[in-house]
Amino acid sequence: GDQINTASWDWYSTLRVRAGLAAGNALGYVTGGVVIASPDYSFGEPGVNLVTSSPTQVGLAIGAGAEYALGGNWTARLEYLYLGLPEDLIAETWGLNVAPFGGDTGSFVSSAHMARLGVNYMFGGDYSAGSGTVLPDAIDWNGWHAGVVGSAMMVSSTSTEYAFPWDYGEYSITDWAGAGGVVAGFNMQTGNFVYGAEADWSWTSWDERHNFATDGSNEAQMSWLATARGRAGIAAGSSLLYVTGGAAFAN
Repeated sequence: GDQINTASWDWYSTLRVRAGLAAGNALGYVTGGVVIASPDYSFGEPGVNLVTSSPTQVGLAIGAGAEYALGGNWTARLEYLYLGLPEDLIAETWGLNVAPFGGDTGSFVSSAHMARLGVNYMFGGDYSAGSGTVLPDAIDWNGWHAGVVGSAMMVSSTSTEYAFPWDYGEYSITDWAGAGGVVAGFNMQTGNFVYGAEADWSWTSWDERHNFATDGSNEAQMSWLATARGRAGIAAGSSLLYVTGGAAFAN
């Protein structure tokens, strides 16, 4: 019979913090937090060995956006969000539990890149007219810095198997992990504009193993992770809002 592989989301909800800079009627911001979603997954042959799963999962939500005051306490926003869910591992155990006649293991990982347009009503105050914004004097960010850093990560590893004459298969492991380590860098500053470079090294807890229903396993681990990045941003008072990018090194 025909095999199927389906995935859908019934609903999702996010809980996020956001921070940004306001200028006149406009607000530019970054945002991050968690997503809670209810996907529906299935694989197999309907009426024979169809396996389904409908978990409620907690994942990662990050993004950025811009919001503009339209007047009369109404605002409009344009926002980008990335939503990533952890892996859902489901197995079928029909027939003989001996390869190739035993059950199969299915792994589902969902993520979404979203562009969102919204309208908000602001309670309290008068948002009909923005005032000219002057950034407050920033503290001196020049010089070297060093410290410690902790991370919550969603890590994904995908392996591809080629075994002639059988079709190749892709196996994914995606789940939460933690990391902690040290960071060092330097900043240079011109007025409210700050730029520089940073490097960090962290130990990670990423170590996942999946055993298949019949035979064999799929394992992935990362013992350490390091990055070397440039960064640039805008300083206001005691705060610094920045973007960063560069190279990552991992074992």
